[in-house]
Amino acid sequence: MSQTSTTSAPEPDAVAAGGWLLDGAHQRRVVDGIRALGIVLVVAFHAAFLTTKLLPREPLERFIHGLPQVLNIVWQALGSEIVFLASGFLLSYILIREHLRYGSIDFGQFYVRRVSRIVPLFLLALAVYSIGRSLHPDRVLANLLFVSRAAGYFEIGSHAGRNYIPVGWSLEVMMQVFLALPFVVWALLRSGRPLLVGIVLTIASVAPRYAALSGDVSSYTQPYYELVFGGSAPEIQKDLYYLTWYRLTPFLLGLVGAILVTVHRDRVAAFLRSPARAGAVAALGVVLFFASGSLPLHDPEGAVYAWFGPQAWHWFWTVQRAVLGLSVLALLLAVLHQERGFAGVLGRGLALRLWQPISSGIYSIYLFHFACLLPAALVVFSPSVLRTALDTESFAPGAFDRKDFVARLGQNLDGVTLWHYLAMVVIAVWLSTKLASLLTRKLEAPSQAWLRRRFPGRKRTLVRSSVDRATVPEGVCAQARSSPNSN
Repeated sequence: MSQTSTTSAPEPDAVAAGGWLLDGAHQRRVVDGIRALGIVLVVAFHAAFLTTKLLPREPLERFIHGLPQVLNIVWQALGSEIVFLASGFLLSYILIREHLRYGSIDFGQFYVRRVSRIVPLFLLALAVYSIGRSLHPDRVLANLLFVSRAAGYFEIGSHAGRNYIPVGWSLEVMMQVFLALPFVVWALLRSGRPLLVGIVLTIASVAPRYAALSGDVSSYTQPYYELVFGGSAPEIQKDLYYLTWYRLTPFLLGLVGAILVTVHRDRVAAFLRSPARAGAVAALGVVLFFASGSLPLHDPEGAVYAWFGPQAWHWFWTVQRAVLGLSVLALLLAVLHQERGFAGVLGRGLALRLWQPISSGIYSIYLFHFACLLPAALVVFSPSVLRTALDTESFAPGAFDRKDFVARLGQNLDGVTLWHYLAMVVIAVWLSTKLASLLTRKLEAPSQAWLRRRFPGRKRTLVRSSVDRATVPEGVCAQARSSPNSN
């Protein structure tokens, strides 16, 4: 059918039958698996971080040397990169498909959906994590506006530089990106070359990291293991981790992936129709994933510190997260399009139903898994905790010394093993998922329903040509620009 056909638009269920990638149940479960993998890595990193706070140096070194190399990635806080990429991919996919179907983007409805998804849980977390802490008005306001880290960077307010929520910085990054994302998608689609412009923006997003690291050699030559053993990171490393303008790459990679599976869906599907080609892309993703995250940076005796010189470290800290994001995108594209061969095996693993409750509760888990790590540690280390409590004279009510208790507990945890650590991660994920399910029923779903009823989206007419084919960006965008519904 011609792209300029004026035949009346089909019903929405006809659109679902037209081949949109994520209309398939398997594909949706695969994306759930990617999101769940990201949040599990976040919990695993914080479990490892908690272990470093409990163990003295010698037991900690024994614990590190006892872990298999495949777990090196849990020390490097890369799970958030996967969550960012999956979020960028999903939301960009929704926005692009909306534009291709209707010729426009409903900006207001997009923001209503983001606010209803994140803000109610964020407010609850802010209240929970503020208990027993002194509250400063400028810091509270910066947290509520999702600009706390940026306010601290620009020295706006004397107490505005930190988050009350332990992972609040990541919600700030996501909210700031979500604020701009519909405009970026709209501009890319109107450019006529969305894929090219998206790739250029993605490559350019790495430049600020390179420039920032260029200003201070100590910011990338300081051994990472010093942080594991209680050292302090240079300020620029903290900025690279927390500030939005240094964390745009995974979101842009997700945007590029969404362009590929919508605007260029026929060509991408044709290329990945071959199990061999899809398997090669998936294998490349796996190799890049472990190459970017498996170096033993947390190990004082790691050979990497003998291999790398200052220039190598400069480039490593510049591109490591971009390479990890690229690996996840390659894996995602391969397993979404192919259910046979190597890609199919990986896809079936990601599509397991056990990932779905973790993915659906991802924001709750992100916000509250810290609160679940403590009971998980108490369960796993209960004999040592009990022995320490009985041996600590200052444990009497009103005389408890937390630092003394932690120090004594660390001495009693001399025999921490891989199984202790894995058990703590599994219990924390399970508790977080159960809590997320409860919060979804009692808070998140009701608040979402109320806000979305209160601010419904405007009714629009489907654009026939963008339903029939979503390829050839010039034709689609030209047609969308001529639509009376175009923003």
